[in-house]
Amino acid sequence: MAIPGSSEVRVGLFAIAAITAAVWASMATTDNPFKGKGYELVARLPTAEGLQPGSSVEMAGVRVGAINEIRIDGTTAIITLGMDPRYHLPADSKVQVSSRGLLGDTVVKVVSGTSENYLSVGGTSYNYRRAGGGGGVVEPPPTIAELQAQLGLVADDVQAVTGALRSILDSEETRGSIDAILTNIEGFTEDLSGITKSNKGDLDAVVDNLRLLTEQLNLLVEESRPGVANELESLQDATDTLNRGLERVESIASKIDEGQGTLGLLVNDDRLGTGLTETIEDVGRLVESVNRFQIEVYYRGEFHITHRLPAARFSGKNLVGLRIKPRPDYWYVFEFVDDPRGDYAEETVFIDDGSGLTSVREVRRTDKLQFTFMFAKRYRDLVLRIGIKENTGGVGADLYLFRDRFSISVDVFDFMWASFPNQSGIPNVKLAFDVVPVKNVYFTVGSDDIVNSAVRREFTWFVGGGVWFTDNDIKWVLGGLPTGAL
Repeated sequence: MAIPGSSEVRVGLFAIAAITAAVWASMATTDNPFKGKGYELVARLPTAEGLQPGSSVEMAGVRVGAINEIRIDGTTAIITLGMDPRYHLPADSKVQVSSRGLLGDTVVKVVSGTSENYLSVGGTSYNYRRAGGGGGVVEPPPTIAELQAQLGLVADDVQAVTGALRSILDSEETRGSIDAILTNIEGFTEDLSGITKSNKGDLDAVVDNLRLLTEQLNLLVEESRPGVANELESLQDATDTLNRGLERVESIASKIDEGQGTLGLLVNDDRLGTGLTETIEDVGRLVESVNRFQIEVYYRGEFHITHRLPAARFSGKNLVGLRIKPRPDYWYVFEFVDDPRGDYAEETVFIDDGSGLTSVREVRRTDKLQFTFMFAKRYRDLVLRIGIKENTGGVGADLYLFRDRFSISVDVFDFMWASFPNQSGIPNVKLAFDVVPVKNVYFTVGSDDIVNSAVRREFTWFVGGGVWFTDNDIKWVLGGLPTGAL
């Protein structure tokens, strides 16, 4: 059977093109997926300390944009915000510079307003103004220098109060008031002396009662003296133990001050503290990058109707896949496919026709699990894919409409065996229409191997559907299970 002689060359050229496209797509990927894709807003802030192009813009803890540009206008910072087109902000919204924790990244937080009018979209800028100017800016927290200045003002106020109190005490009017108070105290003392004399008998009875109480307390102390002595000995032992512990603490503190040991180096060497801070920041960035990863697991089933293979006029196709998304605008696709058409392979067979062995090249179809690995990059509503499609090189494209609830997909692959048995070299062109009626569920309809089917006038149609789950969905399901079920 005749096989195209230049298939190896075409496969090699296709592999080079695929690698070039993948390298370009990776280099084109930025940390700002919103630049040039949504609309821009302009914020005027008193300071942009800690911010840089690519820093996140968040609202209610959700990333809704990123910083495109930072510049200076007079004494204020002008920040251009690239916003996600899916989110629109009320006209009286405010922004503030904030930080995620003590060592977290500096971000721009949006405080949503209550106005029924929204900020303009489509490239029109909006300048946030101070309170009373129609937009409002939340002032950043005071710096250490500002706090010191405020403490200085407080000290001045205390000094002023002290001076005022001194001037009050030095006045003649105040001295007269004090003399009157002393006179009243002297009169009160005389009254108290008179009361004591008139109640001397009662006071003597009280003194006798106190003397009796004292004697009883002495007897109680004598009876309790052995127990008290034991308690004092225990207290002395505890005091000795505490003293020894304090001596050890003092010894450790002196070693730390002298720079001995790991802790001493950490306290006395600023370089170690700086290195530890940088390490903590690196760990924070690593954790943030890992958290950005999103994983999707999905299943797709198709019911094929074809006149091409009478013995398999009705057949099913099953697919289990995995999407790994480092960022929302690109991802990697891994799929395992059970195709009813199987896989084609050629081999050389030697036949003895009586005059000697003759080699014959045969093509055989075998049932084999197929593998797909593709790189996908999204540009607004268009997704382009390239890589391995069902054990062969291929490319694909997806157009998403109506907020990703409807999509049109085209795949071109299998440049060698799609036209079997004619071997005309026409690849498999597959067209599918997907609709998502509810979250995580979709239905599909389309045609497989369209060009070759049109040449033979034997079309292959399919209907089906599938489901998908994200890692957040899986965590939610596992978190809802009872502990005994795990």
